[in-house]
Amino acid sequence: MSDDANKVRPKILLPKVDVIFKLLFGDKRNEEILIDFLNSVLDLPDGEYESISLDDTHLKREDMDDKLGIVDVRLTTTSGKIIHIEIQILEQDDFPERVTYYNAKMLVSQLRSGDDYKFRKTISIAIADFDMVDSPKYHHKFRWNDNDDVNFTDVAEINTLELQKIPVQSDNTKKYDWLQFLKAEREEEFDMLAERNSAVNKARSWN
Repeated sequence: MSDDANKVRPKILLPKVDVIFKLLFGDKRNEEILIDFLNSVLDLPDGEYESISLDDTHLKREDMDDKLGIVDVRLTTTSGKIIHIEIQILEQDDFPERVTYYNAKMLVSQLRSGDDYKFRKTISIAIADFDMVDSPKYHHKFRWNDNDDVNFTDVAEINTLELQKIPVQSDNTKKYDWLQFLKAEREEEFDMLAERNSAVNKARSWN
């Protein structure tokens, strides 16, 4: 038997696993990866990412009795928008409520006594490896609006991304490539996606 046949192939680090996801998207050294992912999901101008800052993932408690919140990735954009990303592999019925709580926490923590009600926009991205929204679409964007799609306020936004609803056929978007990357589990899947996107290729080097 050849030496190559005896070699043990290194274990693939799955990007959807919490600790690997945080290393990929929450490390300053991987800012290019994070920005490419955000650009693929959010409708923000490129200028928002000129000078992003990665923030503490612990959400500040206003009172000792407040529930502790620790998010996966949190950052502030050039104009001050606050973005938080959360990924959940195992199905949890209260995941939407948890993400909503985190979004609200980042919103209300901006104000102090005597402040005017002026907020920096908070944007949450919730990624789930299970069915979360009663819809066949894999990406939804929720804002405070009515059935006529008229915004009551634009201070909060929650995006949901569901890996199990990604179609087999590509829709030729970077968003599709990134979600397939997060969903992938086989080496050939990572290799194919890396050929299509330079940022995905950089993320692929972690495996």
